Amino acid sequence: MAQMSYSISSISPISNVPTRSRAQVRCNIRAPAHVVARACHGPSLQGLSHGLHASLKKSSHDRRHIAGPLKVFSSQSTSVEDQLQQAGYEVTELLSGSTIYLVGMMGSGKSTISKVLSSSLKYMLFDSDQVIEQVTKKSVGELFEEDGEENFREIEGQVMQELCAYKNVIISTGGGVVTRRANWMYMQQGLVVYLDYPIPVLAARLMQDKKALEKRPKLAAAAKDQASLEAHLQDMMDGREEFYKQADIIVSFHSDEQPISLDQSALRVLLKLKQRLEADNQQAKLKTPPKEGDIKIDGTDKDGKVR
Repeated sequence: MAQMSYSISSISPISNVPTRSRAQVRCNIRAPAHVVARACHGPSLQGLSHGLHASLKKSSHDRRHIAGPLKVFSSQSTSVEDQLQQAGYEVTELLSGSTIYLVGMMGSGKSTISKVLSSSLKYMLFDSDQVIEQVTKKSVGELFEEDGEENFREIEGQVMQELCAYKNVIISTGGGVVTRRANWMYMQQGLVVYLDYPIPVLAARLMQDKKALEKRPKLAAAAKDQASLEAHLQDMMDGREEFYKQADIIVSFHSDEQPISLDQSALRVLLKLKQRLEADNQQAKLKTPPKEGDIKIDGTDKDGKVR
């Protein structure tokens, strides 16, 4: 089948903050012609916003202007906002520009939590579904309905392949991105964070979010009532859970007796990131051979001779 090539060098991120560096790449998305033929009738992709390339170039100044905390924190500080800011600063230093991928079922809050993380970490944010919509000029729901999930996954994989080249970025992914082995190869360039929520919580959220359901026609058809939606989501989870559990970091929300705020959810993610990164750094130190002078024995001089 004939294919058409699309460049996403002109796709804008959701949030644009200063970045330290980026891989010099140009993103070419190839999709089946019948998937994107109608896109030719709209404005050129090259005319979208100021463009990803332009926005990155504009914001490439040194991150030291924004890296430090904006205020002095005390050990008694209990404000969630203060904790977010402090944790964001600490995690940013530990990440050293590594990309964060948020994965999880629809309704797990990837899109909303990623916005708080982007602000706390001063990271650029991309939503893979939104990038796909900009590239194809079609909604995710239309792609699923008119062209099928297989074609959608093909385009999604190409988007992931290109976005993984950037640093200082958070990528909010689609719920099924974990089912393709190639996507895991791309996500290995950064840290994969799984937002793990109970099925009843996901169903309750989706029942109140008609726009989200519109993106997935099969899910919308199953949303006759919460019980039916829960059963459908559980079927989806049964086919994905083993992949979700391969994430670098699993952030569980199963033990919450009461719903927690968006900021509290994002803070939990940051603290998990900090814990994992600090552990990785410690392991790296343990594996590093000692340098000359690192090991000192009592009773010897600087040359190692017994005094």
